[in-house]
Amino acid sequence: MNKETIIKTSIIRLNDNIQACNNLEEIKEELNILLSLVYRYASKNNNRHNKALKVFEEYLKIDTREKKVSREINRKSEKTFEDFLPVIINLRDKKLSYQKIANYLKKYYNIQVSREKIRYTLKEVKNV
Repeated sequence: MNKETIIKTSIIRLNDNIQACNNLEEIKEELNILLSLVYRYASKNNNRHNKALKVFEEYLKIDTREKKVSREINRKSEKTFEDFLPVIINLRDKKLSYQKIANYLKKYYNIQVSREKIRYTLKEVKNV
């Protein structure tokens, strides 16, 4: 893996691990893992180049089975925009444009969807 990929993958893994945490204590524990690596590689007597890269390389190596399971459960529980179809239909009935509906879903539900996907899905629903 190149340096950029390592860093991006580590940050994604950190985000996934934090999202999978059930409480504040688990989040603190996850952040403490990363900080302990930062402190270890940032010490004055560590003269290695790419210290930050080493932190992320080490973080990628630390992955327990429980964290993998938690991330997988979290991914499965994520909602898609189809889960909000009644909301979309209601907004469309109020004469909101497809773009405004897409913006609404992004703002209030953190669901990224294009206006064309909304239009196509509503067309499919009306034909059924």
